[in-house]
Amino acid sequence: MKFRWFSVVGALYAVLAAAAFAQTSTFVTYKYTQIDYPGAASTVANGINNGNVIVGTYVDSAGLLHGFRYANGAFTAVNFPNSAQTTALGINDNGDIVGWYTLSNGNQYSSAWLCPS
Repeated sequence: MKFRWFSVVGALYAVLAAAAFAQTSTFVTYKYTQIDYPGAASTVANGINNGNVIVGTYVDSAGLLHGFRYANGAFTAVNFPNSAQTTALGINDNGDIVGWYTLSNGNQYSSAWLCPS
């Protein structure tokens, strides 16, 4: 009886140990692409949401920063109203963009705003 009980406990332990140490494997394929805002001196991607919408910053020919939104292969400029410079740092799944902007007087602000669709 003792031997049978130890065998059952040992078998149960072996099953539980195997389940505890089992690893699940997921294979993910990534696609890479270069992102260059048209006509920009440089482009930096700063954030991406679960809908694969990318936001970032590009530098124009005058050396000023501007935000951008890249979705479905198309760029959209994202500039905070009446600002001299804008940087888009992140985007959530609702399309809200967070970043900072600078006014022409040099004052800098952090802000969140809704991206144009």
